[in-house]
Formats: sequence, C-alpha cells, structure tokens
Amino acid sequence: MKKQILAIILVIVTVIGIIPLSSMSVCAYIEIPEFNVNDAEIYIDSAEDFIEFGKKIGGRNTFEGKIIHIVNDIDLRNSNDGSMFDWKEIIGLNRTFSGIIDGHNHIVKGLLFENKTETSVNGLLCGNIKGTKTINNVYNTSAGVFNLAIIDSEIISDAKYNGALFGNISNGENVVIKNVYVDVDITANDITVGGIIGNNSNSNSVIENCVFAGDININNKLSGSLNAGGIVGYNSSDTANLLIKNSALYGNINYIGTNDISGIGGFVGVNGKNTNASRVQVEKCISTFDFNIGDKKTNWGVCVGTSLNKTVPTVTNVLSTYESAPDADKYTYVAPSELQGIDAQIPANSEFVTVPNGNPLPIGVVNLVRKINLSDAENTLPTLFYGQQSTTLTIDTKSTLRIIGGMNGELTDYDALGMEITMITENGKKWTNRKSDNTFPVITTVYDSVYGGGEEYHADTCDYLFVACVGGIKANVGELMFVVKTFHDKNNTRVYDDVYVITYDTTITVAE
Repeated sequence: MKKQILAIILVIVTVIGIIPLSSMSVCAYIEIPEFNVNDAEIYIDSAEDFIEFGKKIGGRNTFEGKIIHIVNDIDLRNSNDGSMFDWKEIIGLNRTFSGIIDGHNHIVKGLLFENKTETSVNGLLCGNIKGTKTINNVYNTSAGVFNLAIIDSEIISDAKYNGALFGNISNGENVVIKNVYVDVDITANDITVGGIIGNNSNSNSVIENCVFAGDININNKLSGSLNAGGIVGYNSSDTANLLIKNSALYGNINYIGTNDISGIGGFVGVNGKNTNASRVQVEKCISTFDFNIGDKKTNWGVCVGTSLNKTVPTVTNVLSTYESAPDADKYTYVAPSELQGIDAQIPANSEFVTVPNGNPLPIGVVNLVRKINLSDAENTLPTLFYGQQSTTLTIDTKSTLRIIGGMNGELTDYDALGMEITMITENGKKWTNRKSDNTFPVITTVYDSVYGGGEEYHADTCDYLFVACVGGIKANVGELMFVVKTFHDKNNTRVYDDVYVITYDTTITVAE
C-alpha cells in the first residue's frame, strides 16, 4: 500500500429532493439570513457572528424561546500567532441562556475562558442554562444544545461552578444536551467542575449521545468541597433529576491537592443534598478515563463518586475500562470483570459504533468525531456518498436504498474493498450485509462511473467507486439508521477506513 487509504465521505440521502438526514445542516440548501438577534431563529456562519452572539449574552440577553443555528465551523484562534480568543471578556460572568443552540454538526474552537472570581459560574457557552415552560416541538425542550463540537479550547477558573458548556443548569423546566462532542481542558480549584456541566439543580436534565474527551485538572487552592465528574460535577438540589444516556468519557481527571474529596466520578461527582429525592440515572455509557488523585481513596467511583443521604443512583449497562478501581462500596460502580477492556461489548449497545480508531462512540457524535479527526489529514477533499430510494426496486411497499460510495487514497494489492452496512432501529441492530457464515461482505467491482439520483458520477472524482443496495425496507416504520463503514481487505485482514451514519425516513415515498 503506497499510503494509508482515507475514506472521506460526504453523505447526501435524497428522496425526490427531500433530505431526511439528521447530520446535514438544515441550512445547506437555503439562503442563510443575516445575523439578527431579534429573529426567532438566528443564524451564525462566521467568527464575527459568534462573537456578536457572545456579546449579547454578556449584555444579559437570554435568547429565551429562540433557536441559534451554527451553520459553519467557527475558529476563534488568532490567525497571526495562533493564540486563543479571550472569551470571558465577551460573555462575562454569571449570565443565563434560555434558548436552543443547534450546531448542525459544526465545530467551535479556539476559546479561552480565564477567571479568578470565586463566586462566579463559568461555561464556554454561558454560565447558566435555564429551561422555561415554552417547549419547542422540534427539539422537545425549551433550552439545550444539539449537534455541536467544542474543541481546542480551555477553561482556567477559580469559580464556584465550572463546566465546558455551562457551569450550572438552573432550576426550571427541562434542559437537553444531545449529540455534543467536547474536547476542552479544564483547570479549576477544588470546588465543582464537570466535563460538560458543572452543577445540575434542575428537576429534569438530559445529557444524551455526548462525549467528553478533554482533561480535568484540579488544584488545591480553595478550602471548599471538591465535586468533580467527567460529565457532571454535582447533581446538587433536593429535586435534581439527571439522566446521562448513550454517552462516553474519554478524558482524564487529575487531582493534585490534599483537601478531602466530596466526590469524584467518571460520570457524576456527587449526587444528592439534604434528602433522598434527587436522582441520577446513567444508562448505556462507556468510559476509558484515568484517575490520578494521589492517595485519596474514598468518595470516588468509576461512575458516580458519592451519593448523599441514601440517594441511590440507577446505573445500567455501563462499561468502564478502568482496571484499578478501589474496593467497591455502595457509591462505587464498576462494570463486571468480563466487560473490562475497550474491546468488550456493553449490553444493548446498538447506540454505539466502533470508529476506525477503535473507540466506541454514540451514533449521534460519530460524524462530528470523524470530521474532527480527519480535518487535518491528507486527501480530505470530500468525496461521494449518495443514498437513493429506488422506484424500480419497490415491491409491496418495501423499498431498496441504493448507496453509491467513493473513496480517496491510493491503494494497491487489496483483496476486496467496499462498504459494510448495518441497519439500526430503536430496538437495536437488525441487519448487517454479511453472509450467513458471518464472513465479511465483499464488493469486487470498482466502477468507472455510476448513475444515480439523476446524475452520473465518475471515478475521476475519487480513487474508487462502488455500489451497495439495502433491500426489503418496510414503509412507515419511522426513521432507520444505517451505519456505513468503508473498508479494504488484505491477506484476510479487514481495515476500516471511515464511518458515517445515514438517517433514512421510511415515511417518505417516491412518486411514480
């Protein structure tokens, strides 16, 4: 092989001009309105727009009832010296956000939030997020963040509450954080810090399909208690309910102090306050983090660090690869020994996909992660990946999805290459295009050109071009997810080159 193959895939799932693909920007084919804070839906497509958005938050605009669409990648680093942007001077301290941010699978990076005010609440998007009674029917919440990656950023803080997205979820209506990837380093003093949210005091908060991949570094300056979690630092009020689902922790938690630990956990540091009413649920989550906490061997766990006043977290289907866990007690949750190791499977793991680098990731963030990991690689010009519902192959209300794939990268002496496709429903994995003896699918024909969707695609747009069909798709069974991995085989060894997720709406029919 002359060089490692790179399968950079741009997915367009089209049914007669309608795009039922959750990972595509909703603004991909419409004219983007100018940034206007008075609009019900606000569009950010530049660093200047993002800074203006931050200034409005700093000026105490909560954006209640509004949807913020981020429709481009945003890089705030200085183009001359590469330094991070001083974000605290823009959004200020202790501000509140009550709207919805939809990143449409875009990346925000280059933010620096440095603060020495101990009584403040810090987060890169805002100090606090608070839900209201006005529920948006599309997002099923009044406040939250969806489909966004924040990377290459840093928080240095002495604040009371610290989180990469928000320092605190305030008591109010429901808040949802979904399909979010965070790779932010946080350095804080010993109080409350979480990889995504510092503190939750809300009665109904959901964190789903999220990943924290940064480092949390905790010093020993303050005399206050230490609550630290890879996802949430503290689930604090008597009525706080927190659900963490289908999420992963790939970062590290480092504590170099000597003060007592109130709670350090892989997902939640401390749960509960004065009564047994507050509740934490952790479902179908994976962690591969490391603990570096010196000789502090109490009040910590690979899932939940400490649960106060007889509050008992509900922990199901959690896989941890941390192999040096302390003696288990009622506050420490360790996956069974047979599930230790990154190659082990978590029960009911249909929401996770193993990407080419080996990490299982929630389906919701796969496209974000591949975009981040491949953004600086060679041969990263987007190539072809086109899905098409076939009219000629529709029989008795069952249809066929025809997928045309293109791959970049020079490859020689391969035995087979193509696409491995797994169809997933809400009930779990249903179908993979492997033979009955579980051997891998083989695509032996590499085409010069392929006709699909009214257009002819030529091999000169990429190095390899091939086709696969998924048949027998029933109508009106909701949205189906197709995890598509490109691969090449050599000497009976399979190498996965890239992965993408297609969402296919079976309620859309093709006109005859």
